[in-house]
Amino acid sequence: LPRPRLSAPLGVLVALACCAPTAFFYTQASLGRKAGGITEAKLASILGTQPPAVPPHTRLLADINNLVAAKVAALQLRGTDLRFLARDYYQQIAPIEYEQLGDSFVSIHPRIGDLLRTRKMLADRDALVTQTHHLFETSFLAPKLNNARPGDTDGYLMLDESLGLFNKLNIEPGARAPSFFKFRAAADTKNHLVFVHTNRGHHYYLGDRNRIALFQSEADPYTPRQDMTGIGNFLMLRVERPDEEFYLRISASKTFMGRDHTAWSPGSQILGATDVPFTFAGNGAVNRIIGPIRPVLRDGAAYIAIDFQETPVQFHYERTGLQSLYNTQVPLDSRKLVGYGRDISALSAAQLAALPRPNKLTRFPDDLLFARGLEFSGIYEDGWLSPASEFTLGGGGPGAWVRLRGFVPELPGAPLGGGTLKVALPTGDVDLPASVGSFDWLLPVGSADQLARLRLDFSATALLPNHDDRPVGGKLEWLEVFSTLPTHTFEFGKPTSARLACTGIDQDGWFAREATVQLPPFAAAHDIVLTLEYPGWSEAKESILRAHWPGAATPAQITLVPGGPLTLRARLTQSATPRTLRLESAGDFPLAAPDPRRRAGRLVQIELQPVTRP
Repeated sequence: LPRPRLSAPLGVLVALACCAPTAFFYTQASLGRKAGGITEAKLASILGTQPPAVPPHTRLLADINNLVAAKVAALQLRGTDLRFLARDYYQQIAPIEYEQLGDSFVSIHPRIGDLLRTRKMLADRDALVTQTHHLFETSFLAPKLNNARPGDTDGYLMLDESLGLFNKLNIEPGARAPSFFKFRAAADTKNHLVFVHTNRGHHYYLGDRNRIALFQSEADPYTPRQDMTGIGNFLMLRVERPDEEFYLRISASKTFMGRDHTAWSPGSQILGATDVPFTFAGNGAVNRIIGPIRPVLRDGAAYIAIDFQETPVQFHYERTGLQSLYNTQVPLDSRKLVGYGRDISALSAAQLAALPRPNKLTRFPDDLLFARGLEFSGIYEDGWLSPASEFTLGGGGPGAWVRLRGFVPELPGAPLGGGTLKVALPTGDVDLPASVGSFDWLLPVGSADQLARLRLDFSATALLPNHDDRPVGGKLEWLEVFSTLPTHTFEFGKPTSARLACTGIDQDGWFAREATVQLPPFAAAHDIVLTLEYPGWSEAKESILRAHWPGAATPAQITLVPGGPLTLRARLTQSATPRTLRLESAGDFPLAAPDPRRRAGRLVQIELQPVTRP
């Protein structure tokens, strides 16, 4: 009997196996679960595009800037008075100049007369329903809203806020959209932002890529719970039902922009009736509240603009393998961006005053990705600190303290470890060592209000390895504000224990010939007790340690000798401001090999004890 021929079935199976990943990808993408890529409207297939019920005699004002969603809304709401505020999608965006085609094949079109009449028809339509405004050195079209039908009232048609860039401050962080479209009555709308297509800041659809201000939403690489949106240099915003003055919350990131483009440029400003300048310190992610802002009114509508005053750039890709052999001049992503936005929202003065301010930053990246009242800039989502960073937390006050914990990495060939960390606080600037290894500082905030503001500046910075290329000075692990000093015992011999700000004292307690400790302010007299150790294997069998106590006429002195712990006690008077304790040793000695350090002794503990009797 002839043997069965299996080559054809095997070929079919091989072809199916090769095509299966692609088919599976497109099948999954068609569900629209994830923004970006080939998904034009996230969750539209899952949530459905049926518009919500609209009260009779309602004129709908749509803030929709997603082109596909705008088309769906226009289809679903035929016969409804629907006005698009972001862009006039009915305008002929890319006109064909039929009149200039001359004796081409178009001239034999059976309806060429109708084609030639469209130019005037479009112009008449534009004059009837739109008007041109000139503002902030640009021009834009706005719908005419003074021609409503008698008896009509306004309402707003919008996508759920989680599906776009704007107005997310009013929803729960990371919340999933309950519906695709939503309706909101005008009476329930306040300080609502709408992107507006202008000559300086284009919409993504058929826009000049050098001027595009708003791209389509895409998945946030750090979390599946929210999306982000590429933004350009200039964004015009219309503010629906605005307060006379309001504030603007900007949550954005440059972390993904690549080397040399992760820093925010200075000189940015909010354009309004009066320009409001702002600067984001450092590199990476930002969440800041700016204001107060007064909008400019045009034909009854309020407008502001965000001008980053920065040239948008393309992503830099390092091609490897076969990709590096040809067409390397062709960009893999043609977009030109300033950064990525996670939210831009307007809030009233009352909302700002009631905004909860967290007193700690401990979970990365969630505390940064979903920040509301926590303000920051100059930090990357995974906790790496850029050369400069700023933070605003709650829990401040005259007696407040902040705990700052992190580490400086050891990167071969990098200057990290040889610089300092400058911490700017309301109580003044504190210069701390930024040596390689962990740090855990307690610093007095002393703010006049309930906010704790601090700025961090590293004098030595380097780029992260393995093609990461982000400039960093260290990594933050814990930032927390306490209403009062959280402890009166400071373990200097434990690397994982919080300690008072000091110089010349390592994380394991070994101190140099000269060292300082910043002491907290005291409302009443306190005793300070230092517990010290001196090793028996040092070159010198004893050493003299002098402690210059604040307010003391002469320094205290102790002889350091091997044996049990040594104790040095002193009385400190009341003080409303921090003071500095200085330690000076007569000599030092090398630590045991292979440790290259020379040190004068070891500080084990500092304890502050209130005076119970005179």
